Amino acid sequence: MTKQNVVFPRTCSATGAGIFEGYLCEDGEIFKYEADLIQWIKSRQITSKGDEVLSDEFLLNESYNNEEYLWTEWESEEIEVVEPVFVGNSNIIKFMYFANNFPHDWIQKVWSNNEHMTGHITSKWTSLNASNSFGGTLNFFKLFMELDDNNRNILCDWIDSNYGG
Repeated sequence: MTKQNVVFPRTCSATGAGIFEGYLCEDGEIFKYEADLIQWIKSRQITSKGDEVLSDEFLLNESYNNEEYLWTEWESEEIEVVEPVFVGNSNIIKFMYFANNFPHDWIQKVWSNNEHMTGHITSKWTSLNASNSFGGTLNFFKLFMELDDNNRNILCDWIDSNYGG
């Protein structure tokens, strides 16, 4: 399998790197490196007892025992590489305008024929917006990268057909 045929199943929350394995946290954050996981734990927990600073190893063990994260692997997805058909840059521009100006009910519009998927993606969207202060556009891109190929294509096709930019 060549690099162009690989779609990374997940993206590291800290680095943005595509990953096949890593730390999955209870709030949906995903980390490739233990150091980033430790920073995440420290941002959520008390890291000292009196004058004693708790070690990273202690924090990792405590957080793991409390089921706040786990190590996991994700399957890679193979895709058929086809020659892209470009009509100028209109599709890219349309996608970028949508990402910066999406309507409040965009999920319901895109997945209007699948109530289960609408609920699932809405839940992910709500969680992303509640767990950070990055804002809508960055969260849109983050959610887009978490979608599987089928749902990415559904979204892109809907934008291409329904969004005027």
